[in-house]
Amino acid sequence: MTHLSPLLWALLFAMPTSYAQLSVRATGTGNTTGHVANLEIRNSSDSPELFHMPPYFFIPSANGHQGYLVDNDGLSDVFVPAGMTVHLPLDNGYCTNIHRPPVPLDEDLPPFESWITPDVAGVPPSPQELPADSAWVPADEVV
Repeated sequence: MTHLSPLLWALLFAMPTSYAQLSVRATGTGNTTGHVANLEIRNSSDSPELFHMPPYFFIPSANGHQGYLVDNDGLSDVFVPAGMTVHLPLDNGYCTNIHRPPVPLDEDLPPFESWITPDVAGVPPSPQELPADSAWVPADEVV
């Protein structure tokens, strides 16, 4: 692991954290647990950006596939150099619906902006508020 000087750390954390120049894409691995996705963080700007990696998060289901809970025990905030892309495995995940298939290898997961992280978690929606294409299944309809 690379150690940075205190001055460099101070400069990094003094930089505003803006995701305007960062694009985040997650793709499936075909797994239901463990290494469930690959994360790609691309910095299209001409300056370095800091990406805040949540400690844990929920990836909602979409397109008839599983959603996932990911306990981010091995990853921390990521420094993305200007014009570069960082690839990270999300390798501590668990499916949230065993009645749905996993997201296939290299297929896109829902957009990062739709993931539920500790800082955006709120009151869960009622079943009537969920999108029609969500994979939520009422308990009395589970096979």
